[in-house]
Amino acid sequence: MYASSGLSRTIARLADQDLVGWNDLVSAQVALLVAQYLVWTRPRGLFVTDAQLESPGVQEPISLRSDVWRNAFRAAVALRRVADHSLLKPRCLVRAVALSRMLEQRGITGSRVRVGVQ
Repeated sequence: MYASSGLSRTIARLADQDLVGWNDLVSAQVALLVAQYLVWTRPRGLFVTDAQLESPGVQEPISLRSDVWRNAFRAAVALRRVADHSLLKPRCLVRAVALSRMLEQRGITGSRVRVGVQ
């Protein structure tokens, strides 16, 4: 009973999406699949580059009212929604790589994926 109510809520939310929302969700799904492939296939030494070499430097803060911020936020929300309901259940690194690639495709530069290990 609970599974079917959760599924019906998800279907209802999908039906309420406009064209921009659907585009965001499809872009997020593609970005997650590509990122998962990259994480699986790229050798670890080639996956991470030295942050000092490609540092974007000091950047101006982005206003929360700007179109750039809203566009980045929409990408992050779409990615989270797709990842939460994906069959692959992507981990943090895959989500970070996917979001970074989505932001670059939208012309939002300067994001970095930082890898930390305990």
